[in-house]
Amino acid sequence: TDTVTKSLNHGQKLKKDGYIEWHKGNIKEALESWREANEYLKRLRLPETNKEGNTMLAEMNIAILKNIAQAAINLGHWTEALDAADDALRIDDQDHKAWYRRACALEGLGRFDEEEEALQKIEDLAVGRPDRDRIQKDVVAKRSRLQVLADRGMELEKRGITQALVKGLFQNERELQEQPAVKERPTKVPPAVLVDMFDQAPWAE
Repeated sequence: TDTVTKSLNHGQKLKKDGYIEWHKGNIKEALESWREANEYLKRLRLPETNKEGNTMLAEMNIAILKNIAQAAINLGHWTEALDAADDALRIDDQDHKAWYRRACALEGLGRFDEEEEALQKIEDLAVGRPDRDRIQKDVVAKRSRLQVLADRGMELEKRGITQALVKGLFQNERELQEQPAVKERPTKVPPAVLVDMFDQAPWAE
């Protein structure tokens, strides 16, 4: 029992060290402390009969993983943030904050469809909670941002297609100008060939 208590206390110390750095604005140092705490807790094994100890360990572990995810998000370490959020959800898939961290990480990775799924999950988990209105407000704000990003992506895609088409037309024009004049009648390109040409264009993928 003393060994278990000492182990949990050490994990709690590492967690607290991260908080201290976080409140100082030292995000990298906070992340390092929480990484160390996470690695320490991974190695910690308690007897299955020690239900109270295992409950405390799980709660501490998920809190640290969510902290890792948040710090990683602040630093733009999207993959690490996603991994930490997923690890937290493996412990408790009903934790709405872990789902929110997951949504943020997916947004950073540009995986907007999966982010929407995470936001929907958060809304489902908020049902019946006393803080549902606050959670819903956060989800609405996140979804609005997601829509802006989606619209921006569509606009950039349209611009890319337009620029590629214009570039292709000018390139074809230059090639025609550089070719010597011929008396033979130009061969008409069948429509099927034109379709194949557009299907193979980079923007069609």
